[in-house]
Amino acid sequence: MAGMTVATAGGPPPMRTGGWIGAGDGAGERAFAEFDARITEALPALMEVTAAAEPRSVYRAVMRRLEGPLLRRALDLSGGNQLKAARLLGINRNTLRKRLRLLGLLPATRA
Repeated sequence: MAGMTVATAGGPPPMRTGGWIGAGDGAGERAFAEFDARITEALPALMEVTAAAEPRSVYRAVMRRLEGPLLRRALDLSGGNQLKAARLLGINRNTLRKRLRLLGLLPATRA
């Protein structure tokens, strides 16, 4: 697909525009390196526990663990404004609302 980037081993995927936060002083790169190290360390045990509890849903269960804090932080950084949080994440506001609802971070809509 045109415009699509693929992550390679050893670092975060490239961004199309702008730059990584703190990229000029290396802080962003250090943050990603620390994140990668922590994930690499925690993932084997997390997958083992998850596979025992939800053997056919490991991907979804692990992603829920990561997505919840990511969405909460984006909302914190945007002062609770969902449109700004969605833009920060590079997703549609409706997608953000759906993910928040599925993760139990947003009340269900009334029918």
